[in-house]
Amino acid sequence: MAVLIVTLLLTQVMHVHGKLTVLRGPQYHGLRELLCVSEDDGSALAWNIKHEKYTYNIFKYYPNKDRFYSTCKFRASNDCEMNRDESCLKLWDREHWELTYSMDTPMGAVFDQRWEDHFLHTRNHKATLKSPTFLLRDNVTCIQLLIGLCSVCDADIVLRDAINHNVLGLATTKGSSVSAAHELPMWQSVKVDRNLSTPSYNRAKIEVIPRLSLPIFNPLWAIANVRECRPKGIDKLDKPEITFTNQTTIVATVPIKWEEEYEKEELFYIFRIKSPDEQFVQQISEKISNKSTKLIGRFKNLQPDTTYQIMCILFISLVQITSDWKTVKTECNLPYAPGNFTYSFSSNSTVDLGWLHPLKTCGHHLRCFRITIQKTWSNLKNSSLPESKTYEYLITHYMRNYSTRLYLLPSTRYNISIQTVAITNESSHINSLEILMPPNVDLDRKLKISTQSGSIIQLHIPNVLNDTRDSITYIVLLESNICEQFAKLPKNLLAYIGEDRIKHVLQVVKRPVRTISNLFNNEFSK
Repeated sequence: MAVLIVTLLLTQVMHVHGKLTVLRGPQYHGLRELLCVSEDDGSALAWNIKHEKYTYNIFKYYPNKDRFYSTCKFRASNDCEMNRDESCLKLWDREHWELTYSMDTPMGAVFDQRWEDHFLHTRNHKATLKSPTFLLRDNVTCIQLLIGLCSVCDADIVLRDAINHNVLGLATTKGSSVSAAHELPMWQSVKVDRNLSTPSYNRAKIEVIPRLSLPIFNPLWAIANVRECRPKGIDKLDKPEITFTNQTTIVATVPIKWEEEYEKEELFYIFRIKSPDEQFVQQISEKISNKSTKLIGRFKNLQPDTTYQIMCILFISLVQITSDWKTVKTECNLPYAPGNFTYSFSSNSTVDLGWLHPLKTCGHHLRCFRITIQKTWSNLKNSSLPESKTYEYLITHYMRNYSTRLYLLPSTRYNISIQTVAITNESSHINSLEILMPPNVDLDRKLKISTQSGSIIQLHIPNVLNDTRDSITYIVLLESNICEQFAKLPKNLLAYIGEDRIKHVLQVVKRPVRTISNLFNNEFSK
């Protein structure tokens, strides 16, 4: 006799409504990281499924790389995530409260690390959970925590003065109707508001007191992620206000309201700026001085005619308060100066300048390149300072490379600048360089020698051209034969006289150069 056995399997699906924001990170080598942010409790998970994109928009997943992370990195002294990794949990009075795993104690859906952690729970309705004593600072307006409840499980969360046991704040939470539908305890976000009339820096404690609205066999209360609320006075920063000091410098300003409580806190802020490719270009970090009413960030050397986004984050005792991103575009009146501005010497008195056509002109038609020559220092005796000249290199047609030759004084330092000028007379910012011209001392005619009576030789010394302040004239008399007692030759003259003629030096005379006389006479004894 054959027996037919039919097995029916029934699966129940519950729709749990809530807000989940998925943030998509940048793509590197075909892989992308996702961040899922939950609605109510400020925590999040990093969903590290690696998405490898193939053709036809098919995605390959790597489930073995799934991990969940908390984004709550900045914590006050009494914050505690209430899991096995937290040393703060050892300080709580948790009689009849035990750690469990989500696999052993199923809970309703959550969107943070509780999906895989160890959390604290009890099934004893008489088990009151008590925190250690902590300092409740005067700028903290409330305490937040996550509590898991079965459908008939309620809880009182009490904030007490640790000295006289007065109630500073109270919140009562009831079990969720969703729990009754699928018989799974549900997590809820709870906020215990503090009585603001209490003095600053109270010593306080937190108590979690279980309640049962109906007796059941297996109730459950769970707790996770206890933390301070944001300090009072600022909930969210305004968008940065933007001003320009020039085409490529932005000053971002965010107003804040100063509270007396801030004097006891460590406050600092950062400004971030990112470019269109989502890469951070600059980040500025500053401490806040006492009674500041503005947060200021300055960004320099940005690209003209480029869109950026700027935001600000304020940290009050490591609690972060953010602004929204502000979109701003740098100006482009006439953005880029001539590029690759260089020079080379063609002689001791001439310099060849070279430069490239500007990278961008912002739609302007160019008229010329304006070159300014500023004399900044000179070692010439007859040179006057300061001296500045400007001339225009007219643009008849556009080229990639441009060049011109300058005739300059020797032994002189120059600052030479160049900028682009449009037909509307708008000009770009300036590129400049410094040039130190080499010395170029010379005589204006040949040396004349005449013989006087007896043993006297008379020299007719010519004028010195491009004479410098420290220049010296040496007169060296050489014998055709080797001298028995030859004169000592200064080392700086060896290159001119030659080492093979050292013993032919009869006499050396050193004199300062005199440019005021057309004729300098010097007599040598034969």
